[in-house]
Amino acid sequence: LGSSSNAMEMIKKFIEIQPFKFRPSTNGASPLIRLLALGNSFGTTSEEVQLPGHEIPTSQKCLALERVLNVTKLLLNDDPTLLFHCSRVTGCSPLHVALRNYGSYEPLIQELLRRDVSNETTKLRNSYGDLPIHVACSVGVPWAVLCLIVERTVDGAIYEKNAVSRNPLIWSVNSSGYTPVDLEWVRHIESGNGFYTARTFYPLEATGVRRHCFKQDEYYKELLREAVDQVMHSTSAGDGENREEEARLAFGFLIDRVSLLIRAATSWSGLATRLLDEAAPANLVDACKLCVPCGPTLPLPLLELFLWLRRKEILQKDQHGMLPIHYALSSAKTDTTPNVNMVKDWETFVVKLLDASPEQCKLKTRSGRLPLHLILDFSASCNGLSGAKNFEDELRKSRHTVVEKLAKIYPESVDHRDPDSGLYPFMMAALDQDASLDTIFCLLRHSPSRCLDKFSCSAGNRQQKQTHNS
Repeated sequence: LGSSSNAMEMIKKFIEIQPFKFRPSTNGASPLIRLLALGNSFGTTSEEVQLPGHEIPTSQKCLALERVLNVTKLLLNDDPTLLFHCSRVTGCSPLHVALRNYGSYEPLIQELLRRDVSNETTKLRNSYGDLPIHVACSVGVPWAVLCLIVERTVDGAIYEKNAVSRNPLIWSVNSSGYTPVDLEWVRHIESGNGFYTARTFYPLEATGVRRHCFKQDEYYKELLREAVDQVMHSTSAGDGENREEEARLAFGFLIDRVSLLIRAATSWSGLATRLLDEAAPANLVDACKLCVPCGPTLPLPLLELFLWLRRKEILQKDQHGMLPIHYALSSAKTDTTPNVNMVKDWETFVVKLLDASPEQCKLKTRSGRLPLHLILDFSASCNGLSGAKNFEDELRKSRHTVVEKLAKIYPESVDHRDPDSGLYPFMMAALDQDASLDTIFCLLRHSPSRCLDKFSCSAGNRQQKQTHNS
């Protein structure tokens, strides 16, 4: 395509004379994979095609993009199954490769998605555990392309839908343990002053050179922490709209991209168009749905940023009658390997959320459950996870810290029965094999009469039974 003026005619004639049907070769490369993998040689990668603040592509590059699109149509018209054949080497589907090399060329991505009426390609993982949504976030595709991928990924997910459920495709990790949100931040950092970066953050103090390791989690997390801290401690931030403006000055379009992923991860299939078109930080209640101790979670600095941006929403309930604190204490089921740091971050955020407004401890869900009931019940979702003992110990300690704080802020909550189980809080803790003894005794100290009433009732029943027998 790049060296011959009549390449298109040659390809058309070849297909007419000898219709091509995919036959697995030794290296597993279909002609469509081969075609889309040539993005670098054509000089048409995502970074070089038109982006905000970049130059308009030359006519030569536009022509090369059109040729790739036309040949893609020819190959798929001849053999539609090529859309689902992946490379044996990398496991990448045509959509993976197209996003990597032509992610900024929207017509090509649209064509691939249009032909996939069942959304099967959005559910395919490559050898690195990446879904197409991971690749899209990793390379930083433009907003319109990201919306396309997000919408089709949401529609392709099949899962049990309830108030606390999360989209298993949007909110999933690759083999390196990264969610799409993590990859957006990594991309933001590694692009320097380039793609969608309004202002670049560097460490406040030079503590040493960048360490080389596989994922560099600490490096990315520390930069995110320092970036968020600088925004929240800015003297010009003030309240309300000024805070959002300051966040945009710092992070540029990253806020909108992360918010889109948050809304998509917490929305059910058939994502509304308004969710895609919104260019505003995600609601606090949606961010808190992704705050969990057992499984993929929003990074702590981002949770704190949304709490800072959306402080007025702390006492606002969603359509399910739940507050942000209710979601933060309701852990959804997950099969992700436990992580001690996740538990510590979860505890830190929950404590900060409670400190922001003690009143939320008194507010119930639509079914009548208090935050105390939720924290004593959620451990069932973490059961069966094959984690180390230090994870279990850390989770037990963190739950105790939160229970103790809830009981201290709203002591009367220990005398409220859980409407779902009919048990008092201390009973719920006593029946939970993962709860610590400190948690049980803490609840009993706040409500000793409940224990005495129970024993008195039991003793009275035994005496009445003995009298009846005699």
